[in-house]
Amino acid sequence: MNDKLNLNDLADKVEQTAETEKKLPPLEKWNPPFSGDLDMRIQRDGKWFYL
Repeated sequence: MNDKLNLNDLADKVEQTAETEKKLPPLEKWNPPFSGDLDMRIQRDGKWFYL
């Protein structure tokens, strides 16, 4: 058995793996229950401060 793959075989394996890999769940359907308020501030530059 030849352990070396040619480029076509490698491309086929990558495609098969991509098709079988678990996909991330759709973010737009994520709706967790409310668990309370959190005191925090986010600045314009993106810095987060927990109060």
